This record gives sequence, C-alpha cells and structure tokens, in this order.
Amino acid sequence: MTVLVAVVVAVTLWWLLADPAASVPVPSPGVGGGVGSVRGEMLRTAPAAGAAVGAAVTLMLAFRRQHHQEVTAAHTTHDATERRVTDLYTKAVEQLGHEAAAVRLGGLYALERLAQDNPGHRQTIVNVICAYLRMPWASPGGVRQDLAPAVPRAAIAGASAPATGRDPHEELQVRLTAQRILEDHLHDDRAPGERIAEPASPRFWEGMCVDLTGAILTT
Repeated sequence: MTVLVAVVVAVTLWWLLADPAASVPVPSPGVGGGVGSVRGEMLRTAPAAGAAVGAAVTLMLAFRRQHHQEVTAAHTTHDATERRVTDLYTKAVEQLGHEAAAVRLGGLYALERLAQDNPGHRQTIVNVICAYLRMPWASPGGVRQDLAPAVPRAAIAGASAPATGRDPHEELQVRLTAQRILEDHLHDDRAPGERIAEPASPRFWEGMCVDLTGAILTT
C-alpha cells in the first residue's frame, strides 16, 4: 500500500512539473502582495492528494480483510456444527445396536432430538428409524401384533425368533418408541382447510419419505 501511495504522488508531481501550462505568473509583492505560482500551490497539495488516496486504499483493504474474516468465521462455525452433529448421530446409531434396551431407547431419543434441531438431517434419521423397524425381531409370546399390510398375519404366527439375545418384551418397548417418534413428527394435525392459513407445528417434520415395507408394526 505504501508503494502505491508513493507511485501516485510521484506520478502527480511528474505531471505537474512536465506541464508548462500549469505555471501562471502572479503579481509581484508591490502589486498583489504574493509571490508564487499555480504550479507551486499544486505541488504543495500533491502530498495531501496522495494521503487521501492512501486513506481510501487503507479503508478498502480493511473492508476486504474484515469480510474475509467474517466468511472464515462463518465457515469455521458451520464446520464445527456439522462435526458435532455427525459425532452425535454416529453415537446414537451405535446405541441402536446395543444389547441393552435402555441404551437403544436412548439412541432413539437422541436421534429424535437431532432431527428436531437439525432439519437438514431429518430424512436421514427417519430412514434409520424405518430401517430399524424393518429388521426382524423376536416377538414376545402372547402379544398381539398389528402388521403392515404387506406382511401376512400367518407369517408372523409361525415365525421363529432371531437369535439376538435380546429380551422380546424389552424390544417391543423399543419398537413402540420408534413408531411413536414417527407418528408424533410425521402427522400433520391441521385440518386440510387450515394448512394454508395456519402454520404447522414445530414438531411436524414436513416432506419426509417413509419406507416401512415389510416392517412389523405393533400396538
């Protein structure tokens, strides 16, 4: 920046000194009381002009530097948020594979909170919950099952329990919780005539795709 200001001042001085038309005689002291020339006045104002250019350049550089810092800070904050969400999501999904039902329940509630706070990740989380409900499981004896239409009722009556080591009664509670999460957030409780004038509930996850093909749903 210093070099630029120096160049501006030097060019201005060269232009003033090289232009003979810039020199205009002024009255002598006995006539007008002043000695000098227009060129002299311009030479004296050249440094001020250079300083003004330097101030303008400094202001421009400061603005660009501030803008760059703001963009960098925004990217850093976004990246940190995405890393935190990814870490929480990974841990919650790992909990769904735990043998303890309480840990699996914790994983479902963690996923629900992540989806509520991060709309951009909702579809992925809905996909995970649906995939969990589509997996085979050992139904507890004597518990009545309400099945998805694609699954024949007789197929479940004679199905053998997969060897997962999980308690069927506890797994039933986990699956009921997964179903309840989907029902709570994917059901729009507004009447059809109210969906234009009334805003949706913040808990409603609009636009989600649900794939429960072959899932065994319980009540």
